Amino acid sequence: MKNIDEDEGKIKEVEDSTILEAVKLIKKGIYFDLGLEINKKMPGAKEGVFPFSMLFCDISENTGKNFKNLEGNSEISTASEVVIGNTHTSTHIDALSHWQFKGRIIEKYNIEDIRTIDGWTKCGAETIPPIIGRGVLIDIARYLNKEKLEDKHLISLEEVKNCLNRFNLKIKPGDIVCIRSGAIKNAWEEDYYKKGPGIEAEAANWLAEQGMCVLCFDYGCIDGIPFKDFNNTTHINLICRKRIHLIESIYLEELSQNNIFEFFIFCSSLKFTGASGSWVRPVAVI
Repeated sequence: MKNIDEDEGKIKEVEDSTILEAVKLIKKGIYFDLGLEINKKMPGAKEGVFPFSMLFCDISENTGKNFKNLEGNSEISTASEVVIGNTHTSTHIDALSHWQFKGRIIEKYNIEDIRTIDGWTKCGAETIPPIIGRGVLIDIARYLNKEKLEDKHLISLEEVKNCLNRFNLKIKPGDIVCIRSGAIKNAWEEDYYKKGPGIEAEAANWLAEQGMCVLCFDYGCIDGIPFKDFNNTTHINLICRKRIHLIESIYLEELSQNNIFEFFIFCSSLKFTGASGSWVRPVAVI
């Protein structure tokens, strides 16, 4: 029997047998990288997103000399870097501490009780379990015969249901649901975080009721920008009320192009202690 901690989210409740069943989806051993690169070209600085930078703290020229001094005639050298950046840029996962409602996290903790100078003492990125299971692609852009959805388009429950019917798909308990809008095509444009499509709370709630444990979207904000209703967002409904993690800016173009709507998926958060999110690199395997 699993030791279930609600602070770790819905993904922790997925049965071992469900994961084993998902492994059976692997028939060809072909994988698809669903993560974007992380670099200083990522947009958002003008919209208040902290800019990314990477600095060498060891460079080969110096470390090579150091090793020669220490080891005589050593030919080796090394390099390492210091990285500074917002963990909610590029392909990333939201920890359960990312959004709060009425001053509480997952309707359980008062924020002033668990927030410290070193981050959150509960529901940080280090608590996110590995995400492993059956992935389902709900290709809304393709269903609507569009290259990408218009900015401000909010994906409705009707569109989700019709798309599932169109491609003969059903959501099962433990599924990692990936919704494609096509907006990832704009991921490197400077105004990426200024406008974009989203998923209506009603549609997200229905997917949760079917058993979904993680929701992924190919835009940087699952609610779209600007927000339609700050007090009834997909973030609040899934993170705060249902303890469902969200992955944003996931790359789904190759899956769509190859007509892959069901696949095995795995993804892991970096264990940034107390952080509200983490960069991730999801991988789909068929």
